[in-house]
Amino acid sequence: MRVRLPLLIAQVAGMFCVFAAILFTAAGTIAWLAGWAFLALFFGFVIALSVWLIRYNPSLLTERMTGIGKSDQKLWDKFFFAALNGLFIVWLVTMPLDAVRFHWSNMPIALQLAGAIALTVSFYFFYQAFKENAFLSPAVRIQSDRGQHVVTTGRTTTSDTPSEPNQEACSPGCASSRCSSPITRYASHSQPRSSSSPSSRRTHATCCAQPATHHAWGMSTKERSDPRPPPSARV
Repeated sequence: MRVRLPLLIAQVAGMFCVFAAILFTAAGTIAWLAGWAFLALFFGFVIALSVWLIRYNPSLLTERMTGIGKSDQKLWDKFFFAALNGLFIVWLVTMPLDAVRFHWSNMPIALQLAGAIALTVSFYFFYQAFKENAFLSPAVRIQSDRGQHVVTTGRTTTSDTPSEPNQEACSPGCASSRCSSPITRYASHSQPRSSSSPSSRRTHATCCAQPATHHAWGMSTKERSDPRPPPSARV
């Protein structure tokens, strides 16, 4: 699948302009070094990850660019996405109001540098989430158009659906991958890995084993894990 480069460039450039407008309007000046440093770090990662996805997983990049608003996206997720973006904008506005206009807090340079380093390190975990999960869509939907399906075999019933609320605490690496851009969407939900990889199924099953609903023979996860024959076959 080929990536629509004009659309990607327009989305990234448009997001940069929105971020910059919010930050420097709230600051009341463009002479804010920390604001420019934040934009450089954030969009440096966005561009680098875009280039990597174009080479290694263009279909995922296309999904990230176009997944929001599709007809099969869960209704609750549409509201959740809108609310999360609203909160992110509030956060963007609060930063310059604090740092430049009103000085509500006193942030030493050392602490600011530590924050920049922590932000940079976090990008590695974003990258790992994209590398391991070929269906890391920003939208909660079954990506049947990309071959995503519900797993009905194996030791546990694992759904290839996007995020489920009870899985947020299980996978903090994936949880941090839900961000606003076509590349990274703000932290909220984890997503199970693709069913195409047996190791992915094992990893997800270990982390978030769920009661079986699609097992062959109608057995529960515990029963399937039991090497003994079913009760009806025991003497």
